[in-house]
Amino acid sequence: MSRPDPGEDPQPAPRRPRRPLRAVARLLALVLLLAVFGAGVWAGRLVLSGQPIPAPDWLRDRVTARIEAQSPGLGLSFDGLSLVFEEGWQPRVRMRNLALTLPGSGARVQLDQSTARLDGAALLRGGIAPREITVTGAQLRLRRRADGSLDLMARSPGNDRALADALDELKSALRRPELAGLRRIEGLGLTLIYEDARAERLWSADGGRLVLDRQGEELVIRGDVSLLGGRSYATLVEGSYTSRLDARAGSFQLSVADMPSEDLATQGPALAWLGVLRAPLSGALRVAVKEDGALGPLHATLQIGAGVLRPSEETRPIPFDSARSYFSFDPASQMLRFTELSLQSRWVSLLAEGAFQIGAGPSGGVEMTGQLSATDIVANPGDLFAAALRLDRAEAELRLAVDPFELSLGQLLLSEGGQSLQLSGWMRARNGWELGLEGALADPRDAAARLSPDDVLGFWPPLAKPKTRSWVSRNLLEGALSHLQFALRATEGRAPDLQLGFDFDEATLTYLRGMPPVRGARGHASLRGDRFVVRSDAGQVDVPGGGVLDVAGTTFVVPDVRVKPADGEVSLRAEGALGDALRLLDHAPLELLSKAGQDPGMASGRARAEALITMPLIKDLPMDEVEASYNARVEQVESDSLVPGRRLTADVLQVTGDKRGLTVSGAGQLDGLAFQGRFRAGLGGTQARPQVEARVTLDQAGAEALGLTLPPGTLSGQGTADLSLELEGPDVIDFRVESDLAGLGLRIPALGFALSPSGTGQLSAEGRLGESLRLDSFALEAPGLALSGDLTASPEGRLQLLSLDRLRAGGWLDISARVRPSGSGTALEVTGGRVDLAAMPDLPGGGDLPAALVLDRLEVSDGLALTGFRGQPAGGGALRFSGRVNGGAGVTGVWSPRAIRVEAADASAVLAAAGYLRQGSGGRLTLDLVPQGTPGHYAGHLEIKDLRIREAPVMAELLNALSIVGLLEQLSGPGILFSDVEADFTLSPGALVVQQASAVGASMGISLDGLYDLAGGQLQMQGVFSPLYVLNGIGALLTRKGEGLIGFNFRLDGPASDPRVRVNPLSALTPGMFREIFRRPAPGTD
Repeated sequence: MSRPDPGEDPQPAPRRPRRPLRAVARLLALVLLLAVFGAGVWAGRLVLSGQPIPAPDWLRDRVTARIEAQSPGLGLSFDGLSLVFEEGWQPRVRMRNLALTLPGSGARVQLDQSTARLDGAALLRGGIAPREITVTGAQLRLRRRADGSLDLMARSPGNDRALADALDELKSALRRPELAGLRRIEGLGLTLIYEDARAERLWSADGGRLVLDRQGEELVIRGDVSLLGGRSYATLVEGSYTSRLDARAGSFQLSVADMPSEDLATQGPALAWLGVLRAPLSGALRVAVKEDGALGPLHATLQIGAGVLRPSEETRPIPFDSARSYFSFDPASQMLRFTELSLQSRWVSLLAEGAFQIGAGPSGGVEMTGQLSATDIVANPGDLFAAALRLDRAEAELRLAVDPFELSLGQLLLSEGGQSLQLSGWMRARNGWELGLEGALADPRDAAARLSPDDVLGFWPPLAKPKTRSWVSRNLLEGALSHLQFALRATEGRAPDLQLGFDFDEATLTYLRGMPPVRGARGHASLRGDRFVVRSDAGQVDVPGGGVLDVAGTTFVVPDVRVKPADGEVSLRAEGALGDALRLLDHAPLELLSKAGQDPGMASGRARAEALITMPLIKDLPMDEVEASYNARVEQVESDSLVPGRRLTADVLQVTGDKRGLTVSGAGQLDGLAFQGRFRAGLGGTQARPQVEARVTLDQAGAEALGLTLPPGTLSGQGTADLSLELEGPDVIDFRVESDLAGLGLRIPALGFALSPSGTGQLSAEGRLGESLRLDSFALEAPGLALSGDLTASPEGRLQLLSLDRLRAGGWLDISARVRPSGSGTALEVTGGRVDLAAMPDLPGGGDLPAALVLDRLEVSDGLALTGFRGQPAGGGALRFSGRVNGGAGVTGVWSPRAIRVEAADASAVLAAAGYLRQGSGGRLTLDLVPQGTPGHYAGHLEIKDLRIREAPVMAELLNALSIVGLLEQLSGPGILFSDVEADFTLSPGALVVQQASAVGASMGISLDGLYDLAGGQLQMQGVFSPLYVLNGIGALLTRKGEGLIGFNFRLDGPASDPRVRVNPLSALTPGMFREIFRRPAPGTD
């Protein structure tokens, strides 16, 4: 086969007179007539033998000349002419190598041999009546123009004859009288050349046969030819044409056997769809020819053998086993109707019918638009599905463009078991196959339009998002699926791309292997792009060992299904009892709580929880590759184990956590103590200890809630403290407390301390709660108060030891102390420090004395202190003590709530240490102090026995002023002995006021009163000096003790270290009894 030049498609030539066939008829008649004349020459011998009787040359020349004369323009030549009489005197004329050039068209007919069987009776009557004509070796050339019309081709361009015109001429010739008896014309060994300008194809075949049969006015032309096209099989083509000699109407029928589908597809728009196939076909086509020459409807039946669908060489062939079709085509309406179209293949099998409108596509190719209805459908194209789809019925609205191939589905309705799936899409053959489908359940509102998970998986190709499909297969266990929508894109050489969406109801879902499933789930699943989402709008989880959790809002997401392995994200939302939510998180394989020793029943309440679980979607998933985090809002919380030994309650708490830790935060009460804080615990085997961090409320009620009994009024206002707890074990808690005391009023009357709510300070404490309380350290810093120490308690909660490293109150107390159990109470031991009695505030009385009192320094007044102070209870609320005055002389005494008695064996040393008298020696001292109403104020009485004074500067100055030489010598020598010294005074933090004092001995007597400014070290004293007191003292009966009948008034002013001494000698003239009248008040007593 070869292709003609498309440019050689000539326009139809003007119609010429119908004479060539008449010339042929005349030729045949003349040949027969000459044969009759020649027969008489040698008839006798040859007739009986049946051998051909050759005609002499002169006869051949005369025959040729006569024919050409009777048929102008007809060219005739032949090599031999002979006559044969067959049995029954049936004459037959033969011509060899007959060549005819038809007039007008120039068409040349070349015949190897032509034979005509004559009517013998007519021949005897002198007539010529051919019965049959047989020609051999003829060549027939047909050409189909681009407009579809057929021409007989001539040797010379432009002289082709329209096939319809040729048939008309043939009919006209057969109706001539000389051919009225002609019943059959047969052509053998024909060569057929068919040139198709529309398909740009050329076919040629040898050995063809063409038969023309005539029955009265009925004309039947039939023929057959066998074609070889380089295939393993030969194609047999048989054709027939039936008509009447007196009409142009007729019918044409073509039968083919094993014809290539693509060859037949080129012969008309109604057959163009066969061009996408590569398969042998057999069948018959029948078409009517109308009186005006137009074609009527085409009817065809085709049996298509095993082959492939392959519109182009670039597409992978799609095999099929067989196909069959019965169809008709109306060229007037261009409507193609299939009464049957069946297909059998591994990919799809069906039985269909439908109708299509034939037209031209945008590219000029044939396009078919119409509807197709199919039944008995079994489909699994390209083994796309795990099992073949079996459908009851399919209704399609489609458009098929043949070249380039594109199948467009406006709508495809698939029905199976009362359910319908509506599809649309396309299929193209460009650089390989391309497929696009979109579909949905036809009526999702219909309860019958529901699918099971297996139904959806049946439509889901295993190679389309296989990991996602596998997840659905494993985890969507049961349920009713509706509102199904999907889109499929497939390109040859690539994995198909599927987008899917459907609703589910009463479904059972699993989201993590081993976890309790979601039952009664209702929601939606979608695969959009590379993201797969399953959302449950309703559902519940039955928690083993617990109750039911509402898990509405739970989602499962694969963010990118292309990733290998893909990651899955479960966003679990649950509402129900807190214990059930925690049990779910602690269920195998997560076990988020039990792995850290936490009990899912640690608290009760109502929870609304969200958990995010991420994991790779792999088989045999190890738990270390699972990440989990969660948060919950818990209401009406109660717990006796979250903080061991303490009851925790809260209106609302937030719970968050992951594999590494759990956090509970919010506001609540711990044993009635209000707090705002959080609980943290390490989970999943982490080493972090559980912790509580809270801000607690500090007030009187909170202290009582913790079992801390405080005197009424100790706390006022309300403050906060930061509390930190670490759970070392189930019953061991390490804690730390810190507060700035803002807003909290604190009052400790026993220490004279008060902090207003507007003040601030710093409180800190840390320790351990276990079998016993241990306070490793505590400290309180506030204006006027500081303390620090530690505490331990027995397992029964009783105090074992309270150690105060430091207790400082105001400016008067700075000590260390211990408190121990004692009998049914406690005992205080002061172990060191300082107490300033002068600065001590007015403290309430009462209370137990310390079991032991050890002070480094006891400040009595400015410049007067006891060091190394030691005290022990003496009964009756009294304290027996000892110490050293200003670090010097030792004293002992008794301290009772009403009075203080101080005793010293060396009075002079005590007076010297106190800074009052440094030149004395000996003496026994007794000092009584009675506290007054004002703190640091005492009324005192002093008694000293046998005090000797030597080299006292003040006294020496006094004696020198009076020129008492003996006493001066005595003072400078062994000293002056005072057998009895007494004083009544008041002591305040800044001054010593002597109301009355006296010192008497054998040598002299002295009375004294006045003021000693302790802060400034200034003296303002006055007194009376009485010499020779042993005699002069008789006047003391009328005067003060220490004054004689004769005495000298004196004054001491100025610094105590070097006072000024002023003596009034004339005062000795005043009798002692009148001295009081003239005595001025003691300085500083006004």
